[in-house]
Amino acid sequence: MGRLIAFIMARKTWRQNLRVMDALSIEQGDRTLDVGCGHGRSLTELASRAATGRIVGVGPSELMVEIAARRNWAHVEADRVSVVLASMESLPFPDDSFDKVLCVHVL
Repeated sequence: MGRLIAFIMARKTWRQNLRVMDALSIEQGDRTLDVGCGHGRSLTELASRAATGRIVGVGPSELMVEIAARRNWAHVEADRVSVVLASMESLPFPDDSFDKVLCVHVL
């Protein structure tokens, strides 16, 4: 069921995710965090916009983290994207780790 939800979410939320990424004006070297990265489709787009940057997706669901990592396996293998299982209340990153942060459709 979770995989079906991820498939639907990847299509239904895409326009909003693109609007947020456009508003952030992602630059080539930006270190960007996607809080609640879900299915990971945005991580792929962020990696293309920040070709020399670093992209990290974080989410509380083991299944979604697995889906996001698989979707982005080439970027993960190239050490350009990381997907981290973590609670939003306790992000495992030091201050000033990121230039930009997005959080779309997260409750």
